[in-house]
Amino acid sequence: MPTHNDLGRSRRLDNGWPVPAEVGCVYTLHFLRALGGLNGWRSYALHYTGFALEHRLAARIGEHWTGRCGVPLVVAFHRAGIPFVVVSIEHGVTRARENQLKLHGAARRCPVCTGQREQAGAILLTEAVPA
Repeated sequence: MPTHNDLGRSRRLDNGWPVPAEVGCVYTLHFLRALGGLNGWRSYALHYTGFALEHRLAARIGEHWTGRCGVPLVVAFHRAGIPFVVVSIEHGVTRARENQLKLHGAARRCPVCTGQREQAGAILLTEAVPA
């Protein structure tokens, strides 16, 4: 199912995304290698953000690890043999927070990705400055 409607807007914005008032955790997975090619942003994936109830968090991450989670993107990573690390967990939040995070993408808040960008910027800066 596409994540955007015909106008290019998120389905989550247009549909209001039914948000139950359950309190749990929002977590973000960073995959160690990209899935897909580099032929545009639609074919390039590196993160997954999900929601779990507090008492189910460890089990849910385990389901992702084994590829038995029912999330097509995570299953595709599992089948490709690409492992992940859990880069963030927010406790005491609802699915509304998950929705908010998914609308804004994970790369900007991923410590692995931001660290790589900072490191790349430092390397470029040192190479640009003559000794």
